[in-house]
Amino acid sequence: YEILPTSRHAKGKPLVNLHGLSAAIEEKEKIVSALAIPEDVDAEGAIEDAFIVFATKRGLVKRTALSNLASIRTTGIIALKVDQRKDDLLTDVALISGREKTDIILSSKNGKAILFKEGELREMGRYAAGVRGMRLDTGDEIASIDAIDLNTSNSTSRLVIITAKGYGKRTKLDAYRETHRGGKGVISIRGAERNGDVVCIRQVENEDELMIATSDNMVTKIAVRNIPVQGRNTQGVRVMQVKPGERIVAVDVV
Repeated sequence: YEILPTSRHAKGKPLVNLHGLSAAIEEKEKIVSALAIPEDVDAEGAIEDAFIVFATKRGLVKRTALSNLASIRTTGIIALKVDQRKDDLLTDVALISGREKTDIILSSKNGKAILFKEGELREMGRYAAGVRGMRLDTGDEIASIDAIDLNTSNSTSRLVIITAKGYGKRTKLDAYRETHRGGKGVISIRGAERNGDVVCIRQVENEDELMIATSDNMVTKIAVRNIPVQGRNTQGVRVMQVKPGERIVAVDVV
């Protein structure tokens, strides 16, 4: 399918009209993430080296070859086995390439994060549930996942964290010690009561911009270089003004 360009004031099309999900599936499922696949990754040959990493709210992660998802029916296919009996749900996805040196970082809603090597995730099929990526405290959930490209990370590369109430910060990559999957992680941002839940964690460069969307359908673009660099054990600063009851729901690097 193709998503046609429209003005920012347009209502858009129902997703069911784009990917063909039946009304029955729509009633019990919702879209949680959209991932753009670059043309050079989708090209013949290159796709064999690319992987999708899935993260669930209960801390499971799974690495699946992108080629397993290359031929998707309009009604969709199963990409991850989720244990709904344990109230688990898909939370976020990330794209990685097997030809690159990559680390995986998971962030929880309450401000914890864990960094580990991609190689700790063996390749799994579409119907697998995944393995333990992060051990969560009671009441905490996974909010975000990102693939850290170690080939491009340099002196200006940072991790940016954005929270639901409009706060955020950048932190140096080396502030996060690489460990093994399945641990409890370390503090990535403090001040949960003031900041709200963590919405995303992403690797960024100075020249990048963030596109931020709120629950009131407001969208803004922020230059990454204007977000201060702070240590892990800090609260961050306000990066976007949100109204009472409004919250940030989505962030992407552009």
